[in-house]
Amino acid sequence: MRLEERARHAAGAIRHGVELMPVRAAAAAPGTYEGFLRFVERRRRNQRIATIVTALLLALLAVGGAIRMLHHASEERPADERITPQRVSDLRPSWSAPSGASTDQYSPTAGEDAVFVSTNRGQLLAYPHACEGSCEPMWRFENGRALAHPAVSDGIVYVAEASGASGARLLAFETDCAAVGPSCRPAWTGRIGHGVRWDQPPLVAGDLIVVPAVDGLYAFPIGCGRVNETCRPARMIHTPGPVLALASDQASFYVATDREVLAYAASCASDCEPTWRWPIGRPQIIASLGVAGDTLLFGTGYPSPTLGDNHLWALPTVCADHEGCAPLWSLDTEGNTFVTTVGDRAYVVDQGANTDRTILAYDLPCSVTTQGGCDPVWEAPRPAGWEVYDPAVVVDGVVYVGSTDGYVSAYPSDCDPVCRPLWETSAAGYGPVQVAGGGGKVYAGGEGIYAFGLPEDGA
Repeated sequence: MRLEERARHAAGAIRHGVELMPVRAAAAAPGTYEGFLRFVERRRRNQRIATIVTALLLALLAVGGAIRMLHHASEERPADERITPQRVSDLRPSWSAPSGASTDQYSPTAGEDAVFVSTNRGQLLAYPHACEGSCEPMWRFENGRALAHPAVSDGIVYVAEASGASGARLLAFETDCAAVGPSCRPAWTGRIGHGVRWDQPPLVAGDLIVVPAVDGLYAFPIGCGRVNETCRPARMIHTPGPVLALASDQASFYVATDREVLAYAASCASDCEPTWRWPIGRPQIIASLGVAGDTLLFGTGYPSPTLGDNHLWALPTVCADHEGCAPLWSLDTEGNTFVTTVGDRAYVVDQGANTDRTILAYDLPCSVTTQGGCDPVWEAPRPAGWEVYDPAVVVDGVVYVGSTDGYVSAYPSDCDPVCRPLWETSAAGYGPVQVAGGGGKVYAGGEGIYAFGLPEDGA
């Protein structure tokens, strides 16, 4: 019987018992007027007692109901799935889906309900966050052409074909594509000329999805087509060389080619000219861009006659000289230099094998030192593994880096001047590792996909 019913039955029984409760007779004889008065008085007193007891029981019932509602709400409230700096050391292997082929490369991006993985074999795979052991994808797409790093936004997964041949495409999939079966087709496609670099994801900027392709920028409107339809780009910006890196803020797109960095107004038409440009010099093989406040950070991979040995440059996002923007400061690095920005904080990865400080964190704008550089907030020596493979990934205050040989390391975003990892693992397969985080999991993409979770997640 439920609590409410028991309380009501108890209240009724008590009221009935109180009303029949005997009272020691006074000196008045039965049947007399005095006896009648005493009977009436006794009856009224018993009714008052019954009313008080009933009110107390009903109050108890209300408190019990409130407690039960709070308990029920706590049962329905989802667990905190954030992997914070305080909890990251508890991560352990949760599930995996290795391909078994050492030449395979998986690139993960975490969405709200699933992790989406593109491969160099032309697959897009959607795995649920809540999985155990050996995991099977909820849905898949295969076309035989290498797919670049995916992006997910508002229920749509975007992935571009990383092909040097003409006729490459941007593919858009609904995240719940499994509703129509395990094999999915794109919701719409868009032509992007000669494809993209394998490590370059599309960029969601306002109501546009921007693809950095070999021959320029292709900007498609969000939701621009239907199944089996090919969309035309809303804007097409031809750049002087292949796009190696792309970043944006509310005002501009910033593009790094193999020879220069350029800025374009976000509102420009298809034939727009750059608002400013900065020549690099000799062609660069690796480049990365990041915007932090009013600062654009540019990392290069190899020295040039113009740059000397400097591999990290800070440029203003707004330049007075349209033809030759002057750097704010520069930093010497030893290898390929990757930049990740979150708010006004920048995390820089130096891939040089001999450097004693591989990861550096900067608050921007910073005070320029007498050497012309910028002092880091904290720095970390090279983590486990041979060398860092990709830009850092920052999720819920934790900075993750993958290596070239199956390692993943995690650092707090706010750290001591010399920062040590909070967690490291060598259980991310083998080969180069790309990292993603979301849905209470940390994902490592190498020759397969490897998921790490907290113990309460069943990991």
